[in-house]
Amino acid sequence: MNILQISFHDHGGAAYHLAQAINATTEHKATSVRQAKGSYLQYPIDLVAEKPGDLVGVWEWADVVHVHDICPKLPRGLKPKPTVITYHGSMYRRGPQVYNELCEKNNWLATVATIDLMAHGLPWMPDTRPDLSKYVDRSAGRFIVAHAPTSRAVKDTDKVIEALDGIDGLVLDVIEQVDNEACLRRKGRASVYVDQFRLCYGLNAIEAWQMGMPAIVNAGKATIKRIQEELGFLPFVQCKLEDLRETVLRLRDDNEFYSDSVERGKQAIREAHGSAIVAARALAYYEAAFEMRALPLPEATKEEMRLPMLPAMPPAARKAAPVGEVGEDGLVLIRYIGGNTGGMLITGAVTGTRYQFTHGGARYMDKHDANALLAWDRGSKRKSGNKRGKRNFEVVKR
Repeated sequence: MNILQISFHDHGGAAYHLAQAINATTEHKATSVRQAKGSYLQYPIDLVAEKPGDLVGVWEWADVVHVHDICPKLPRGLKPKPTVITYHGSMYRRGPQVYNELCEKNNWLATVATIDLMAHGLPWMPDTRPDLSKYVDRSAGRFIVAHAPTSRAVKDTDKVIEALDGIDGLVLDVIEQVDNEACLRRKGRASVYVDQFRLCYGLNAIEAWQMGMPAIVNAGKATIKRIQEELGFLPFVQCKLEDLRETVLRLRDDNEFYSDSVERGKQAIREAHGSAIVAARALAYYEAAFEMRALPLPEATKEEMRLPMLPAMPPAARKAAPVGEVGEDGLVLIRYIGGNTGGMLITGAVTGTRYQFTHGGARYMDKHDANALLAWDRGSKRKSGNKRGKRNFEVVKR
């Protein structure tokens, strides 16, 4: 079987490492393709195909297509392939039902990459990492705590620094704005990794376990219960943010607690995130996808898969929508400043018009749609990409 792993950004290198796991542990062939040029993180990839036409050859080669997060840009006329979709996080969390229905409508087998996302009805497709022991170097003899946020707000980085900075005998390494290779080298010097305190463990925790160190994580009660049901144990050191200092000091000073925490991480790799385990699960999904007679991945659904539509407003709110900051004339120029570099597609809450925004670009909207959008943007607690907690849209002043 020839398997195409395709992503627009391949955040975290998930598509690449899954392709590598399949090639290393099975008789099947997989290749990974990314459509964005990439960022300073420089995750590895087999092929960068910025132009849709560059995909024709590898698409024809593939027997099955595995899409990560968002639908690729494809030239028209390509024959449909058995299709598996894996959603990896923030995009799916903003509108899970939208994406579930989209996959069901098109006969695509939908999966999620973290256990907390299973709450929305999809099965788990675990992430994996290869053996990372070559990066481990604890020869300095210092107790280093590593933390590598892509978003300080999401990972509560300022509070992590406040809790741990300045403790005698402990070094806090906050890893930011470096490429993937440098990040792995710095993680490899650490004794403990601090992941996050809100959602579920992710790729950083898996890398920590591969390097033989505990990962500190917290999540909601429902997610904790689901992890225990899936794995039979908690692979990480469960810790609330307010208990971080005490937990890190215990890991430093209690050898038995530290060793037990390391072993649980290793068990998670052996039983859930090891290359052979993950590759076998992926192949089972691909076999199931062959039975589903997938519809094509057309240009129209590409935009639907990127972001859910603006939530519909109740009729009373539509009628009472004040003009506010958008002015009195019929059209308002709105710029998208959110964190999703792929842009954003919304549907006007009043007129039903579809508005496509490019990242950093501006377009005119009906004033009532614009006002509804800005009101939603001000009140939404779920922001996009690295702009979480900030505004996604602004009025262009003339």
